[in-house]
Amino acid sequence: MSLACEHLARKSSTWGARMSDALRPIEAFEFLFECELKTRSLSNHKA
Repeated sequence: MSLACEHLARKSSTWGARMSDALRPIEAFEFLFECELKTRSLSNHKA
């Protein structure tokens, strides 16, 4: 196991037991950022 993988394995309690658990908050932020970009884009078109 690589050093990076070992580090991630030790941090699993912080991010979740599975990779899908770790990705969930990242996907949530990605969705919120996309919503913000679309909102700003629409605001700029109205002006």
